[in-house]
Amino acid sequence: MTSSIVSSFAKRPLPYAVLHISEFLAQLKREGRLKLKPLEGSITYHDPCQISRRGGATEDARYLLKDFANDFREMTPSGNYGWCCGGGGGVQAIERAANLRHKVFKIKMDQVEQTGAETMVSSCSNCRLTMDESKAHWKWQGGLASLVDLLADHLIEGGPG
Repeated sequence: MTSSIVSSFAKRPLPYAVLHISEFLAQLKREGRLKLKPLEGSITYHDPCQISRRGGATEDARYLLKDFANDFREMTPSGNYGWCCGGGGGVQAIERAANLRHKVFKIKMDQVEQTGAETMVSSCSNCRLTMDESKAHWKWQGGLASLVDLLADHLIEGGPG
């Protein structure tokens, strides 16, 4: 398969598809190659700015969580209208922006609390850095999880390969 994506580095179409890990794992699930044990507890999903709005990978994380999470609760707003974690656009790397990150994450905390979910899941490592830092700052009791780690912890081994 040849991708229509033009690499900004190579300045030409790539001979392969470029996928986010959530897209790749969703593809494996659609093919019946990813089998998961049910997830107990309530969760909600945070849409990372770069992955969702810029990258277009908004629905695959939800597809992965469907039929896996026994209690999935959608945040409002969500998808392409979801609120940033506070570290987007490189703000995570700017030390002097810590107070701004915390203020933005407070909005995200409020959105999670409105869902009543115990854990917020994200598929972005930059978001997790921001969230972990702001969770400590606010002494927030909400849970945070990585989509990939969550799926890995619930794999049914020995399934189709």
